Amino acid sequence: TTLRLADADPEYPPRTDEAVLTRYLHASAVGKLLLAEKNDLDAVLPRWDLRALTGRTIVVRSDLLRHLAEIRDRGFATQLGELRDDCACLAVPVRSAAGTLVAGLVLSGSIDHQHLLTRHLESLREHARQLAPLLT
Repeated sequence: TTLRLADADPEYPPRTDEAVLTRYLHASAVGKLLLAEKNDLDAVLPRWDLRALTGRTIVVRSDLLRHLAEIRDRGFATQLGELRDDCACLAVPVRSAAGTLVAGLVLSGSIDHQHLLTRHLESLREHARQLAPLLT
């Protein structure tokens, strides 16, 4: 299970690299989107070594399982100061016609503007629907 940045905004590049995102799937919105798809988290996070990157990072197994269930129910993932104290993200899935997760579309910004990210949820979902046939 590895995350790859496919098309980062050159004007506002990600402040966290792929290696960190992959190592700490539980701390990023896109990582949590991926984990929410997994039936057997022990295969992905075998040691359940959920290291805290900030004071808000979810590190208790039961809390993470509950959070992943919420992600499955609502159809998108968030992180609010879990990866970096000053950053918030919103991730929506890009799915194949069969419903398989093939990518994620992520919007990130300052934790101070986290409330503004959800205003773009429907737009992100629409763009994810438009990208789906191009990526599958």
